[in-house]
Amino acid sequence: MYSCDKRFKWLAMAKLLGKTFPISNHDIFKMVEKCEEDLDGTGIHEGANPCRPSNDQIANVCLSHFPAGQPHPTAFDAHLERYLGVKMHGVPCSAHLCEHFDTVQETDVLCICGCVLLVIIALAVRCWGKHLFDWFKSSRMRERSLQMFAHHEGPEERGRPS
Repeated sequence: MYSCDKRFKWLAMAKLLGKTFPISNHDIFKMVEKCEEDLDGTGIHEGANPCRPSNDQIANVCLSHFPAGQPHPTAFDAHLERYLGVKMHGVPCSAHLCEHFDTVQETDVLCICGCVLLVIIALAVRCWGKHLFDWFKSSRMRERSLQMFAHHEGPEERGRPS
């Protein structure tokens, strides 16, 4: 979802900056780098500059004024192409994301914390289960060795104190 949001944000930036469409990934990356260079450290808020579109501006481009001729964005493909030089088809980004992205952004931290917590719980259960299994296995082995020792003792040795 984050990758799709970025792609829609970049398309909104391009539209607000008056770029011609369709626009290539290469041109989008150059535009984003230039915007970051120009606005880095300025403190300009979202919506005050075309390089920093607000969520409403992004949703407007995504839902109502999607650039004609521009293919719908896909997640992950641009990063693979940029960093690995591999051109692949990514996961299609749905326009439904634009309708609900504000809600998703609010719950992102909770989702990430929940996933981390699930991993921690899974590791803890695995460790506890291994400990419990080892304990059970060693207690069974101890019982068997005591039974074997008692079975192999002679009658005269059973009555002697140890």
